[in-house]
Amino acid sequence: GWAAPAAAAPEAAQRRGAVVVGGGWILQLFIAKAIMTNDQFIDYSRHIALIMVVGVLVLLPVIILSPILSPFYFLLFIVFSVVLSSAVMLIIHVRRIRSMGIAQGWTVSWFACLQATAICFSVYFKFLQL
Repeated sequence: GWAAPAAAAPEAAQRRGAVVVGGGWILQLFIAKAIMTNDQFIDYSRHIALIMVVGVLVLLPVIILSPILSPFYFLLFIVFSVVLSSAVMLIIHVRRIRSMGIAQGWTVSWFACLQATAICFSVYFKFLQL
């Protein structure tokens, strides 16, 4: 069958990673837009943007080091980084929701969206070997 050139593989992996990581954020924002008032949504989306930036900053070391890490250390480092990033974002989300004065159910919804879409897209890409 047809195979993508080797040079295209890293770009394809980056696109898959963006879908795996970004799907939950987008889903949560759609839910928020459908349920919140416009003012609440604008405030919440600003908080979500900040949380996303912090989460990515936690992941930057493994992203930068990935080309030089062996597969074993890359897997070890990425798992640790994702767990740390999720924990940091969860703590920030709880605090931001509290400061907004809205129900912590939004934290549960946000975290569930992130984890569920990441798992679903990961399985999807693994199943299709994309």
